[in-house]
Amino acid sequence: MEILKFRAWDEENKVMEYGISINDGKAVKKGYHWFSPQNTVYHAEIMQYTGFTDEEGNDIYKSDLLQDKENFLWEVIYKGGCFFIYNIDIPSDIIPLYQLPAIDGYKIKFLKNIGNIYEH
Repeated sequence: MEILKFRAWDEENKVMEYGISINDGKAVKKGYHWFSPQNTVYHAEIMQYTGFTDEEGNDIYKSDLLQDKENFLWEVIYKGGCFFIYNIDIPSDIIPLYQLPAIDGYKIKFLKNIGNIYEH
């Protein structure tokens, strides 16, 4: 079964909110389920969990930065209904996330999650 998890970058407060809900296209803070001014993250970029983890077991979300064994940087993007990794150093290099070698089904080998495009 797929796990749907979301996070949101709160541009106004410069903080990443994890465990959010989505209501009417807006990010609602963890623990709340209804849209209201006090529990909604306005000016937020919403990112979905890919269903994969890095080799150390860290969750991988859209907009994460991954590093391979050769120190190349990859950004996780969402395009045409699929998650891809895009090589920041060689822009023509785009690989579907599901095609990467994995151990334990969803743990991707050879990549380490080093942050995201908003905080790093």
